[in-house]
Amino acid sequence: MEKSKNELTKRMKEQYELRCRHFFPRRTYVLVRVDGRSFHTWTRGLEKPYDCELMGCMDAAAIELCKGVAGAKFAFVQSDEISLLMTDFEDVSSQAWFDNCQNKIESITASIATMAFNLKVAEFNRAATTKLGLTKKPNAMFDSRAWTIPDYIEVENYFVDRQVDATRNSVTMLASAYASHKQLHGKSVSDRHEVIYQAGDNWAKHPVRFKHGGVIRRMVTLDLMKAQENVFDALRISKPSEKSLAKAMAADPAARTSWQLDESTPVFTHDRNYIRGMIPRHWEGDETTNKI
Repeated sequence: MEKSKNELTKRMKEQYELRCRHFFPRRTYVLVRVDGRSFHTWTRGLEKPYDCELMGCMDAAAIELCKGVAGAKFAFVQSDEISLLMTDFEDVSSQAWFDNCQNKIESITASIATMAFNLKVAEFNRAATTKLGLTKKPNAMFDSRAWTIPDYIEVENYFVDRQVDATRNSVTMLASAYASHKQLHGKSVSDRHEVIYQAGDNWAKHPVRFKHGGVIRRMVTLDLMKAQENVFDALRISKPSEKSLAKAMAADPAARTSWQLDESTPVFTHDRNYIRGMIPRHWEGDETTNKI
């Protein structure tokens, strides 16, 4: 009986379960996009044109994804979606997260985002001082998809595309605060800007996080930077710029870093080096890299 049971288990696993698994090639760029499921319904009733608490929940989910995914390089957050880049070619001993099994990557990233987002919602529930905290339950859900891109320039272009989409969405969301869906139907982005202007508002004055999305990346922890600044104050000498201080501390192996939202996320089409600098290369010194 035991032997028969083991043979049945083996047959079910080898002939059915394992044959449905898909593995990405090693030593490539793996992109993961996590999206809120039915968020049009879940977000109904929140502050418009954007809800700062909702953005905070999305940022929290993106940070947990970066923490939980081995090989994560950075994430881009906009609206109800998170795009994550992961690699496995830092050195010859680098291992792929779950051996690059697509099924595992998609199911676990969706689970991490769902858990982290709802924990943040629960925090607002306990405070019960905001619209999100008062009206929303921690029952949001996310789905996930993963794929590979072989070329780092196309990886860069993918994130440029997602930010362009974020900008377009933000204009639409702001215009929707002043006009109905029917009134905006068929209007170009320029026309929607005009709707906003005629209402006495200006899209350019709104937060960068709303207009262009945000990047989650490893950054020097703020408390350590403040401690360093206090030293300069105590010695009564001029402090270096925040940028140079962060660079110097990042170069120090002892400096503590953490995954954070980059509050100064630029427009990628205006600063290609920003996004390009976060994408690792398979090797340095090759002709393509030098030309770029």
